[in-house]
Amino acid sequence: MDFPEIQLTSHRFQHLAKMSLPNTLFHYTTQAGLLGIITSRALQATKVQYMNDATEFALFISLAKSILWDRIGDFIDDQELFKSCFEHLNYINMINIHAVSFCRDGDLLSQWRGYAAAGGYAIGFSPSAALLSIGGGCRIGRCIYEKSDQVSILNELIDEMLSYKSKVRSEDCTVVLSTIFGSSLIEYGAFFKDASFIEEDEWRLITDVRAYTDEKIGFRAGKSMLIPYYCLDIYNGSWRDKIDNVVVGPCPHPSIAKASVEGLLLRYSVINQVTQDGVPHYPEVQASAIPYRNW
Repeated sequence: MDFPEIQLTSHRFQHLAKMSLPNTLFHYTTQAGLLGIITSRALQATKVQYMNDATEFALFISLAKSILWDRIGDFIDDQELFKSCFEHLNYINMINIHAVSFCRDGDLLSQWRGYAAAGGYAIGFSPSAALLSIGGGCRIGRCIYEKSDQVSILNELIDEMLSYKSKVRSEDCTVVLSTIFGSSLIEYGAFFKDASFIEEDEWRLITDVRAYTDEKIGFRAGKSMLIPYYCLDIYNGSWRDKIDNVVVGPCPHPSIAKASVEGLLLRYSVINQVTQDGVPHYPEVQASAIPYRNW
């Protein structure tokens, strides 16, 4: 068997991933984020271990370890494989998978609390035009909040790994399968989120595994450390039909804040429609309707 061909899959995850994409998905960001996205014609996908809620990744690792531990006693002949899987979980932060977060709601209080302090925006992308054409090796889906679904997915990955092992007779089997298992955990676990955040109805665009030598990997300054990211270029380098609308977060001067965003979209040709007469139409810019004040 050719080990690089092995892929661990979860039928439960595939079922959940069949959910229809919303017409618009909003990416909440700061002033610097909006400027960076529009001027560079690209999105920065953050390495999943460095996303805002660091606890969610720790919870995912803890859940995976718990399930492995519960099942290890049922497979006496596979002790070395389970042990190798545990070891890979300890070093899983080295695996490079990146994500961009989106939300179905473009005017959500919980998001403005995180992004409106220094001026925030919600960019309404058209998933079919912008996100699905962003390049190979990416997939988009809704975050998985139910613990029962998360447990089912992890168990299916373990079952597939054990199934492969029963068919393979090789000294390298344990190391190879546990490595593939570790990569699969990140790939699927990147969609896991604690149930307490279900109000956000978060969707994520996830890359496949990328090497640090990839020229599109970069680093930006965070609050307390450098944050690795992967640059995802907008298809054809054009904003044509990619953005539906932009929501300006709560701020002291919504009218002029709205006007400056309209100017930005005009300057960088962010067009979502051209009439038969050749007249360009730009994405609608609107101010948040939420009476939230942080100034």
